[in-house]
Amino acid sequence: MSGSLTFSATRRPRGARIARVVAIVAGVVLAVLVVWSTVVGAVWVQAWLQLGGDEVPVLREDGLATLGSVEGPRSPEGATTVLIALTGPVDPTIPRPPALEAPLVLLQAGGPRERPAALLIPEDVPLARELSFADIQVDGGTDPLVRAVVDYTDVAIDHVVSVSIDALPRLFDAMAPIEVCRNDGCSSPRGDEVRTLLLQAEDEELALLTADLVRSLAAVLDTGWVVTSPRSAWRVVDAVSEEVVTDVSLRGSRLLELAALLREPVRMEVDRLPVLVNPATGRVLPIHEPVQVRLDHLRNGTPLTGQGGRTEDLETELLAGIEVGVLNGAGVDGLAARVQVELESAGFAVVGTGNAARFDRERTVVTYREDEEAAAFAAVRLSEALGGAELEAIAQRPTFEGIEVDLLVIAGEDLS
Repeated sequence: MSGSLTFSATRRPRGARIARVVAIVAGVVLAVLVVWSTVVGAVWVQAWLQLGGDEVPVLREDGLATLGSVEGPRSPEGATTVLIALTGPVDPTIPRPPALEAPLVLLQAGGPRERPAALLIPEDVPLARELSFADIQVDGGTDPLVRAVVDYTDVAIDHVVSVSIDALPRLFDAMAPIEVCRNDGCSSPRGDEVRTLLLQAEDEELALLTADLVRSLAAVLDTGWVVTSPRSAWRVVDAVSEEVVTDVSLRGSRLLELAALLREPVRMEVDRLPVLVNPATGRVLPIHEPVQVRLDHLRNGTPLTGQGGRTEDLETELLAGIEVGVLNGAGVDGLAARVQVELESAGFAVVGTGNAARFDRERTVVTYREDEEAAAFAAVRLSEALGGAELEAIAQRPTFEGIEVDLLVIAGEDLS
């Protein structure tokens, strides 16, 4: 048998090869999109399961109807007021809310304000029933804290952000880089640097730092970021869960609306609630008139004073309103008159002098009503002015010649 075998190679058309490549690329892209969509969907599911909704019932639409004065709490038309609170670490094994770590910040933006305004409120301001804002936070958490702030300030609060001191560094790591601009310049700190800043700051500085960090976080928060950075978004959900309490749902668009309000890069106006601290007890004493002036600025949207009240000025104002009676308890001629001159030179208002019922007083004593904080503070300062007089807290206001006074001084032989 003879013959030959021949092979012929057939080449596919060029268009078919291109179509195959396109199909492969499309398949890869589709697979990537499916995987990416699955990851993003998983983030949203995790967020939906872990992040709660409205955590602060008092700030629902009709929640503030019974708070504040008879007219109700108020703020300028078009302005938004946000209460910012920094708490300690959240311990899931402890059923109580975390304690406050810094003064509260009432941040107001929009409306008639050209710049956001921040008023700092000490967490240990005394309220009714011997409680303070710090006590209310530990006893009940964010919702009763907001109620207490509205009752005390008579300022309408629109939103609240309560964040733990542990959550802030974790959020900065998850969402880096984040630019933070403060009075001393701008930087992009990582989580460990944020933690160091928080641990080094105290009181009012810590409160302002918290407000600046929250505003910086708001500046990078948007839906596009969640879609393009699902891994970071996953870490953010972990950081926020149980560590951040707010009245807006962390699952939806209202959070982005709040972020848009906070992210305003303009430098804040800052003021402080004018208070004194009793050196004998450590209790905070708000000075009523200057406090009301600053709260009126928030209610009306007018510029803040930016002063906070110098301690010396506040003391002068307080002592000038304290009525003092002076009795000679040692029988030394002219003793009460000399004490009057000394006290008036120290800024006290002496309503009169006289003789005590007995002249056997060895040590000078200053009496005041035990539940009057202003009188207690003034008594300490008066004692210092007299070189260390004894203090005596009593159940009723002391009387001088039948008239109630804030302080009664019975001068002893130690002043003769």
